[in-house]
Amino acid sequence: MTIHPWRTVKESNNKRNEKMLEMYKEGYSIRGIAREVGSTYGKVYYQIEKAGIPFRKCGRPINVEADNEVVSIYSETKSISKTAQLTGCSYGTVRNTLKRRGLL
Repeated sequence: MTIHPWRTVKESNNKRNEKMLEMYKEGYSIRGIAREVGSTYGKVYYQIEKAGIPFRKCGRPINVEADNEVVSIYSETKSISKTAQLTGCSYGTVRNTLKRRGLL
């Protein structure tokens, strides 16, 4: 039986691609995956896109409970600074939350 060297490379690439997809599903960033497997951002992005895996949104997910707390405290105080102080959030976070909710 003859072993073809290109088969070994192809099988190795398939394993690497599977590892990339698993890492992305586990929450790794595309840049982190590229660094870990020794690839480029573009190649990792392409493999994720080719596999049909939906891309995650940038930034942190919105914490609905914290948003509700900010809105309720702002409704009482009518002050962004006071709301920020009472919730432990920054002024900008409170302002952005209120804008997102249509209160500013």
